[in-house]
Amino acid sequence: MEQEIKEKLIRETTRLSKHFRIAEPGLRFSKRMENGRYKNRMQILVLPEDAWRGIENTFVHEFAHHLTRCRTPHVKSHGAQFRMNLWRCARMFFSNPLRYAWSTEYTLVKVWYEKRKGGQNDGE
Repeated sequence: MEQEIKEKLIRETTRLSKHFRIAEPGLRFSKRMENGRYKNRMQILVLPEDAWRGIENTFVHEFAHHLTRCRTPHVKSHGAQFRMNLWRCARMFFSNPLRYAWSTEYTLVKVWYEKRKGGQNDGE
């Protein structure tokens, strides 16, 4: 992975944390992992350098886990609050949430997205 991409994601971690007014998570890159992971107790995003869904999409997904845990710590991992936060994170990261790779998501998230994509207003 290029250093430029790592530096961009470090900046985005700070920018999104400030925007959502939450604690900034740690950010680690792994050459061994295939999937991203959010380490809840340590508040660390772990991103695979060769992410199958793309490093930026993986970052947005894992950051949405962090946002969800900061705001509503006892909710389901990919439940309604996570899905809404994923939409919000995708909107902030890509400027348009439709640019996120929704087709790579878990079925529950994809179904929610298909119902939602027509109306982008989420009340914020």
